[in-house]
Amino acid sequence: MGYTVATGDFFVRRYKLLIGVFIVISLVAIHGIRVVAENPLEYDFDKLRNKISKVKGTAAFEKDIRRPFATSNSPSVVLLDSAIQAEEICPAVRAIKAKADPVKNVIHTCSSLYDILPKPNADRAAQLAAFTRIRALLANKLIKYAKEAELLGQLRDQMRTDPPTLQDIPIQLSRPFREKDGSVGKIAFVYPINEKSINKGENLLSFIGALGAIELPKSGTTVSAAGDAFILADLLEGIKKDGPLVAGLAFGGVALISVFLAGGLRAGLLMCFLLALSTSWMIAAQGWFGIKYNFFNFIALPLTFGIGVDYPINVYLRCREEKFRNFGRILASSGMAVFLCSLTTIIGYATLLGATSQALASFGRLAIIGEITCIVSALIVLPVLLRTAGGFKDRADPLPATATAAPGENPVTVN
Repeated sequence: MGYTVATGDFFVRRYKLLIGVFIVISLVAIHGIRVVAENPLEYDFDKLRNKISKVKGTAAFEKDIRRPFATSNSPSVVLLDSAIQAEEICPAVRAIKAKADPVKNVIHTCSSLYDILPKPNADRAAQLAAFTRIRALLANKLIKYAKEAELLGQLRDQMRTDPPTLQDIPIQLSRPFREKDGSVGKIAFVYPINEKSINKGENLLSFIGALGAIELPKSGTTVSAAGDAFILADLLEGIKKDGPLVAGLAFGGVALISVFLAGGLRAGLLMCFLLALSTSWMIAAQGWFGIKYNFFNFIALPLTFGIGVDYPINVYLRCREEKFRNFGRILASSGMAVFLCSLTTIIGYATLLGATSQALASFGRLAIIGEITCIVSALIVLPVLLRTAGGFKDRADPLPATATAAPGENPVTVN
């Protein structure tokens, strides 16, 4: 306990030095905050996957499957409402691909049942004439003496002059485009380039940007592709859009409560300052360590808001009870209780660092950083600011070996 008292005494006596250290840390933190502000979200989904899966699980298996193919095996799907839309979806996708920058383009091909059907062209009349001549040849009476007479007869019967329809496509080809209700043709698949994985942020944004709104001029409609990557991107875009508002409301609510709990405007503003300081240091550490927000670890931010006030306000209220004297004794009692609370929480978060889920591990890292900045704010920054404002003595008063007991009570020994 004497060591703890000496530590608190050091914080109070060396407050000018510590203020200089805090200023330097805050200046260095500006770079980290700017890094997070410029690129706050994690768009590389490979960094959120299971680590074991990347080595010997589904991710590794998918990589092996993709290797021989130029086209990805995980296409995005476009659901259509009518045959008119289905006919023009793939030409529209090809037009988007043709206009895209070849370096940034991620679209490889589009597939629909209407792409399988023969396309009408200017030689249609010549094709029909050729069909008629072939049917006439197959109708020759001499054919019946040939070995393949039966096969040739079947071929003649199958040679139709009317255009083929979706129902004429073999089941092996139409099965991927068939829905549960039996309808076919109203599904299209858009395949990304295999080498440009849409698990990478720049490729994903390019793919989504191209297929998020596909204009179909003949039907006068706009359709959109869908898939797993789109869902993940929507989650992150939701965080990007609503995250600042939610975080701001959480910060404001915590700050308002701290004003009431601190028992005064000045004390409340001091708690708000400590909250802002610990949060800014946390965000700066994110930037320096390259930790970005995802749909899993974003919750660490409002959690840090809570402890960013909870820790310092407990220490401050004890300081006020002691009339802002003897911070060494305050640190040895209430300060150590707050430190123990933070330490047990850090240990809990540390167990997440070994998780195979990289998203879960990122939450543990971010939460630990928040715990550290908040405990530093409560146990070091707070007494330094109070000393600067005129509180505390230059040295902590020595601890009495035995406290004075009331009449009829046993003495209480302070260890």
